[in-house]
Amino acid sequence: MANKRPDGDGLVRKRSDGRWEGRIVVGHKEDGAPIFRSVFAHTQKEVMRKLHSQIETYRDVELTEESNMTLGEWLDKWLDNYMALTIRESTMDSYKTMTKHYIKPYLGGEKIGSITTADIQQLYNWLRENGRVNEHYEKGNALSDSMVRSIHMMLHQAIDAAVRERLIVKNPTEGTVIPKNNYPPKQILTEEQLEVSPFDLSGGQKRRVAIAGVIAMEPEVLILDEPTAGLDPKAHQDVLDMVVKIHEHEKNIIILVSHNMNDIAKLADKVLVMDGGKLAMQGTPEEVFAQHVKLAEIGLALPHSAELMRMAAEKGLPFDGNFLTLDDIEEEIYNYLKKD
Repeated sequence: MANKRPDGDGLVRKRSDGRWEGRIVVGHKEDGAPIFRSVFAHTQKEVMRKLHSQIETYRDVELTEESNMTLGEWLDKWLDNYMALTIRESTMDSYKTMTKHYIKPYLGGEKIGSITTADIQQLYNWLRENGRVNEHYEKGNALSDSMVRSIHMMLHQAIDAAVRERLIVKNPTEGTVIPKNNYPPKQILTEEQLEVSPFDLSGGQKRRVAIAGVIAMEPEVLILDEPTAGLDPKAHQDVLDMVVKIHEHEKNIIILVSHNMNDIAKLADKVLVMDGGKLAMQGTPEEVFAQHVKLAEIGLALPHSAELMRMAAEKGLPFDGNFLTLDDIEEEIYNYLKKD
């Protein structure tokens, strides 16, 4: 085994390219060989200033051989060796997705010891503007603030572990600016509402409470399976209004599973029709509901407005086109009557 050079031991030299290099020992490999950290400058005075700063940074530090790992390599090791038995499977899947899609493409190949707070901040800024893997019809490639916060929390935890394992001295996620929680204004319950037992809530109220509980987790994708089934008309509309407000505020993706074509026509930007577990049709509401014969074969009716106007057209009235909502047919009928 080679004789260990003491930590903090360093040298200053002028390189053949004219630059000055300062180098200190920050740890040792298993065979005793030193691990160096270097700084460079155009003048001896500047390199000495940088070297003294490095000496203070690495004072009383003994890094291990793994300090040469890339961030991507460390994240893989952290997930497999440190987290596999301590978190739920769904959380592990989420961490792996964030690592694969949001961190590795940007910083995965960088040595973990060379990553700075500025590098991490640039990552967060880039993710907010360009991080979404699949372009969103409204938000483009911008990633939600809640997802950037989740990435930060995972990355901070992973790099904290790297500090404890003596791969690096300081966690570069500290000092970054992350998006703040952007919660909608809270509705304050009245004294009367506070006295109501959860068991006395109506079906619609219970449904809204359940959705609110999921929203508190800040999901980027919200899947609602028949959220209005079995509700009276008022409760039905209350739930739909809540869904609309959630989407307007959170700008998230909402997948609504429903047999109510009126709701689909009113709310959906894109419609996918399933038949026997297979995708039978897809397109905008206008494109899908224009194929009323195929929908009927599948067992789905048109929205009430579209069906009314189709029947009117069959009776000889000059209505041609897709009329998916009451507002659509109101305008069309008004224009027809106005001509007469």
